[in-house]
Amino acid sequence: MHLFTLATAAFLLATCTLALPASPSSALQFPDVLPTQPAYGAPRTDPSIKTIRVTDAAIPGSPISQAVISGNHIYISGFLPLAPHTGALIGEGDVVAQTLAILNNINIIIEATGSHLGKVVKVTLYLKNVEDYGVVNEVYATFFGTHRPARSAVAVADIPLGVLVQIDAIVRI
Repeated sequence: MHLFTLATAAFLLATCTLALPASPSSALQFPDVLPTQPAYGAPRTDPSIKTIRVTDAAIPGSPISQAVISGNHIYISGFLPLAPHTGALIGEGDVVAQTLAILNNINIIIEATGSHLGKVVKVTLYLKNVEDYGVVNEVYATFFGTHRPARSAVAVADIPLGVLVQIDAIVRI
């Protein structure tokens, strides 16, 4: 553990300078393409964590994994309602279609790892409109049948791509 003291801060301020543009019209320049390899010293995935990528489920466009396995659990990233092979948005403006598409993608990940819906431990629903809770709950209950994983539902101000729902899950292997 490093101790950051006032003396260290004073030394850094005295010895380091940052050149900023002279005027607001002089914009800072950033590279058009980010490096494909992590920067020197950037963390790499620990060997105890297995990254999951299943081509039959929607593949996120951001720098995240569909899921990771750590210990005896699968941690599934927040899924959006995207078509598995095309990445096209499913059910624009239709929370029922979006919820079902997401749950189907999550189930594909679960089955690809050798687990099943009955081992889902925890689900988090992110809803753009809290008024959609009842309808999403009906789709969810039908999808999971008699299995009742722990669940949280959170109303959020916005979800990427303007979708109405996002879902993540934790599953036992």
